[in-house]
Amino acid sequence: MRGVALACLLAACGNDAGLLLDVHPGDSSVVRVEVLLPGDQPGTYMGMPTGVMPAAQGPKISGPVYSVVDRTGGTVDGGGALRVLLTPGEITEVPAILVLGEDANGTPIRYAVVTDPNGSIQLPHTKSTHLVVDLDPITTVPLSGAADAPMSPRLVRWDGTTFNDASAKCFGILTGSGTARSGIFFGPDGDLDCDHAQPECDDTWYLRVRGASACATPMPPLDDADTLDACRIGNSVGCRDGATSMGCVAQAPAICVPAEVCDQCGDMLDPSCVQQQMTDLKLGHIDCAIYVKTDTGGTTFCGAPASTVTMAGLFGSGYTCSGMTAFSNPMMPGSTVSADLPLDAAPTTRLTFACHGGTTDFDFAVTDPTASAVDPAEPETQSSVVIGVHSSTNATVTRLLALPIHVQYVDVGAQTCPADSMQCDLFPDVNTGLDDPLWHCAGG
Repeated sequence: MRGVALACLLAACGNDAGLLLDVHPGDSSVVRVEVLLPGDQPGTYMGMPTGVMPAAQGPKISGPVYSVVDRTGGTVDGGGALRVLLTPGEITEVPAILVLGEDANGTPIRYAVVTDPNGSIQLPHTKSTHLVVDLDPITTVPLSGAADAPMSPRLVRWDGTTFNDASAKCFGILTGSGTARSGIFFGPDGDLDCDHAQPECDDTWYLRVRGASACATPMPPLDDADTLDACRIGNSVGCRDGATSMGCVAQAPAICVPAEVCDQCGDMLDPSCVQQQMTDLKLGHIDCAIYVKTDTGGTTFCGAPASTVTMAGLFGSGYTCSGMTAFSNPMMPGSTVSADLPLDAAPTTRLTFACHGGTTDFDFAVTDPTASAVDPAEPETQSSVVIGVHSSTNATVTRLLALPIHVQYVDVGAQTCPADSMQCDLFPDVNTGLDDPLWHCAGG
C-alpha cells in the first residue's frame, strides 16, 4: 500500500497530523465503516460486468473511475460513530474518498463520496484537519440489471467472477437509468475493472472485447513483403482482455498512404484517426479547382471541366496506371468505394477519373457539366482517391496508393474564364516531398 491509513476508535485519536474523518453513519444498523482511498482518476467511464454467468462485458457507463491505493476501516463504537485518521505516506493527497457503512452482514447500506470542489483532498503533514462525514442511505443491488434499475443511488460490487460479495474490490455508485444513467467507480490500482485480465485491452471495461477496425501500419502484408517501408491501411485484429494478439495487420493487397498517417495513427488503432488523416491537406494530396463564372445568367461551368495529373518519375521507369481507380469517402478498410465523387447535394454532378493510356498520369473529368449542374452551395469536397499502378516487369501485381483529394469551385465572377476549365495538381507532402515511402509501395 502506498498510502498510510490508520483507523482508531472515537476516543483514541489524538491530535496527530493528518486528515481526521469523523464518520456519523446515521443508522444504528451500521456496525462497520470502510474507507477507500484513491491515488488518482485514470478514467471517465466504466464498463461493468453483466452479473450473469459466464462473466461477460457489460454496458459502458459514464462517470469518474478512481484507482484505489489503500483502504481501511473499523467497527462503529457504542456511540454510533467512528474516527478515522488518514496520515500521509507516499500519498499526500487524494482525488476523492469513498466511505461505506456496512450492516452486520457486510452489506453497505450507507455511503458518502467525499470530494473537494477546489481540487484534491490534502493529507497534511504537520497539522490535523478535522472533517465530519455524514453517511446517506444507499441500496446495494445485484449486478444483473443494475445499470438500468430505477432506484438511486444504488451500489454494485464485483471482483473477478465473484459478484455482490463482501470481499469485492470494485464498487460502483449508480444513479439514473437508461441514457441518463451515470456512476462513480472505485477499483484497485492496476486492475480498475476487477476482471483479473492480463494483458488488458481496456482496464476500465470488464473483460473488454473490441472488434476489428481501421488502423495504419508500416508493416507489409504477410504475402507482400516488397512494398518497402511505406505506410499502409490495415485492420486491427481487435482486442480482447487476456489475449496477446492485439495489433494492426496490413490489408492484402496493400493500400499505401502518406507516411503521416502512420506517424499520427500507427499506435492508436483508431479508425477515426485514419479517416481524419486521409482528408488532411497537410499531407501529399491531389487538389482540383473547377472554374465557374457568375453573371446575370447565374453560375455556370467555364466549359466542360477536365484535367490531367502527371505522376511521372514518382515510381521509377516502366510504371503504368492499372487496376483500381476509385474514390473512397472516407478511406477506410472494407468501405465501399464509388467510381466517382459527388460534387453536389443531389448528386447529379460528379467527378470521375481514369488511367491515362500507357502512363502513370490520371485524367479527371466532371460528368453533367451543364449550367444547371453547378451548385455553389457545395464548394468543397475532401475525400480520398485510390490509384492502382504496376510495373511493366511485373504486370500481374497491382499496387494500390491512396491520396487525399480536395475539390473546390473557383468562381471567376464575370471575368473571362481561364483556358483550362479545371486544374488538378499533385502537392507533395510539405515535410517529406517526393521522398515519402508512399511512392516506394509501387516498387520504385
